[in-house]
Amino acid sequence: MLFTLILASWNPTTSSVQALPTTDTLLLPSVADSYVDSKNLVVDSRVNNNYGRLERLEVYYWHGFGVITEERFTYLMFNLPDFPNGTNIRSAYLKLYAKEVSVTLRVAAHYSSDNSWNETRITWDNKPQWTIQSTYSLAVATPNKWYSWDVTKDVKTTLQTADKFLTIVMIPDETGDLDATVHFYSREGPENFRPYLEITYDKINPTLSLDPVGDKGLHEAFRISGSFAPARPGITITLTITDPDGQAEARTAKTDSQGDYHIDYAANKKGLWKVVAKSESDQFFEESTSSEVSFNVRVDPWRELIEKWGWPIFLIVIAIVVAIFLYIRSKRSRWA
Repeated sequence: MLFTLILASWNPTTSSVQALPTTDTLLLPSVADSYVDSKNLVVDSRVNNNYGRLERLEVYYWHGFGVITEERFTYLMFNLPDFPNGTNIRSAYLKLYAKEVSVTLRVAAHYSSDNSWNETRITWDNKPQWTIQSTYSLAVATPNKWYSWDVTKDVKTTLQTADKFLTIVMIPDETGDLDATVHFYSREGPENFRPYLEITYDKINPTLSLDPVGDKGLHEAFRISGSFAPARPGITITLTITDPDGQAEARTAKTDSQGDYHIDYAANKKGLWKVVAKSESDQFFEESTSSEVSFNVRVDPWRELIEKWGWPIFLIVIAIVVAIFLYIRSKRSRWA
């Protein structure tokens, strides 16, 4: 049978029905952390010491008689996920658990664009630089407690770069005479007290579209295609194709780097067909369903005759036509 597929002209493409976005939260552990020490006395120099294997991170400030005698800074690195383009980051907080606090110390978070450091090799002398202006500062006063620094700005800045690693430097935010130290747990510390980044964001409502199918024939593979926006490779699209008798078949496709997807299909019944696309909810996207696309499948008259009466009748008709043709031809030959 030869079918003609006619897509309804009033529905050339479809778009998804969108809802308000929902928020989700990611908890990202640090992938590297250490602290560095400025102490550089003849009898006790620590500027080349590395502390990346310890279970603690230190922020220390010793200022006496108008001179900063010693400081210790903490470095933390986080590997940010590949958020889709257009993701709205609502907030991002650095979480550190204070194990020990000698006296109240104000600690500031600073952004660093240099992610070349290694936690087992970083020292005071080779430490990366950081922005002068702090991102967030707060007073750490009580031990055995979680503290949070708002680093939303730094996360957004990092996501705009090709390098998705974020370095945060924790520095004493003091100016007067003071001898104060804070010990935080590092990523080598107890599992429930390790540093992490808490990122809250809006999940994206994507848009699905289905392209026109066009006229096709029976068992002739044709393409059902569409697109997913914003473009992201590897998204699973489920296409539900319903035949004229109401029987549904599900087929899946994956999006490419441009957000496009397709399957090859062949219709086997005449009448009205329907297809709808759906993507499931995941870490970054809401569930999305396209509007329904309808198309008609029509049977070629000759093929319909064959299907209805069978090949014998069709062959008889052909034989009669051939006989008539030969008769007319012979008559013309005699007249000539």
